[in-house]
Amino acid sequence: MVDALAARSDVAYLELAPVVQIPESIAEAPAIAPQGVEWGVQKIRADQVWRDFDVNGAGIVVANVDTGVDYTHPALAGKYRGAATGSHDFNWYDPTGTYPTRPGDNNGHGTHTMGTMVGDDGTGNQVGVALLA
Repeated sequence: MVDALAARSDVAYLELAPVVQIPESIAEAPAIAPQGVEWGVQKIRADQVWRDFDVNGAGIVVANVDTGVDYTHPALAGKYRGAATGSHDFNWYDPTGTYPTRPGDNNGHGTHTMGTMVGDDGTGNQVGVALLA
């Protein structure tokens, strides 16, 4: 198929997509307890959108295709739809096949980005943008 595609007069050249490897996890940095709304949320003015437009993620399902998500993370546990339904079925996607029976994250990046989207530790520290998603 590649040869047939390369032989077409309207194809200048073909380039293979690079293979990307997910790096191994590194040691975690010490946790720093956030207070109130995190600086990144304030920096993009999400807190102003919540206040001024009453847009806060309510009724929205948020998805994340990354290195996975640790659904037991304290800032995410209350947000995971599978916890509410009691089933992981149709509540997560594992593009790598690393976690075939339940969500997981062997790198931490996906958990971090999901926290940026919806994280809330339940004690008033709002780390995610879609606080009610």
